[in-house]
Amino acid sequence: MSSKYFFNDSYSIVLNDNQGNLLSAKIAKDGQWRFPESDSVNPKFNTCILAFEDEYFISILALIQFLFGELLNKIIKPVKW
Repeated sequence: MSSKYFFNDSYSIVLNDNQGNLLSAKIAKDGQWRFPESDSVNPKFNTCILAFEDEYFISILALIQFLFGELLNKIIKPVKW
């Protein structure tokens, strides 16, 4: 990655209503999302990112947890010969 993408002044455009609810957002010129710091992720933004970036993200996490559980189950149970 080129160093021109680090610490530049490209901003995302965020439009909120008077109660702080997200109405619209546009990605920065360098392809990055930049939102003001917050203690949570806006549900609308979360839905957009999952749809655009990786619609299988949540199901992959569930599959990994299931497979890890299966692995632990096989390791912990004694082998019957």
